[in-house]
Amino acid sequence: MGAYLLLGEKLKDSISLGGFIFATSASSCLFLTTLLIIFSGQTIGFYWTNFNSLVLFVFIAIVPQLFGHTLVMLVSRKVSSVLASLAIVCEPIFAAILAYFLLSETIDILTFIAFTFLVFGLFIATLDLKNMSEPERNPK
Repeated sequence: MGAYLLLGEKLKDSISLGGFIFATSASSCLFLTTLLIIFSGQTIGFYWTNFNSLVLFVFIAIVPQLFGHTLVMLVSRKVSSVLASLAIVCEPIFAAILAYFLLSETIDILTFIAFTFLVFGLFIATLDLKNMSEPERNPK
């Protein structure tokens, strides 16, 4: 993910957002299709049993990934890649909170401790980011 953000930061002035999203989506599609062909259409615990499962699989692949990549690249064009990567680290925390409220999942003590360390680390990194000068935060 770090390489993806750094590449996006380097190319943000020379390629449009749509062009970058198309290039990354097309390359990941080719890579994953190659893996699918190698493993004969079988993924971990998932078989192409009917058309509905294929449609659901494609929907899950397209919607969250396409919107996720677009949102990440849009944010990384507005803020530094350091801050964007810090925001991405918070994804498991938000996913766990949503799962708790929407799916009645539980958060065990080990997960809570890990999230506490994660938030504390993000707090320290954000303080350090505030202390940096502008050229250090957004190198050109």
